[in-house]
Amino acid sequence: MNPLHYADTLDILNALMDRGADPIVPDYEDKAPLAWQASCGTVDMVARLLQDPRVRATVNMQDRLGRTALHVWAMEVRKKGEYANEVGLNEKA
Repeated sequence: MNPLHYADTLDILNALMDRGADPIVPDYEDKAPLAWQASCGTVDMVARLLQDPRVRATVNMQDRLGRTALHVWAMEVRKKGEYANEVGLNEKA
């Protein structure tokens, strides 16, 4: 797994990104850090990842089940009643 998959605070995510962690390397399920953070419902970290142009360019990357970060986020949103457009996840890259 990518170190960004383990980031559990925005400070850790920022530190990893600042030190060159690749924000598009997927895990063993082909889930990119953006989808991973979306599945955790971490709005601030999703927003931070979306600031990176490489992440925006791969926002439609699919995992082994064919789900994109938006699919994962929508499942989380449904659970929590939040809106994906809070962080612009449903905007075109």
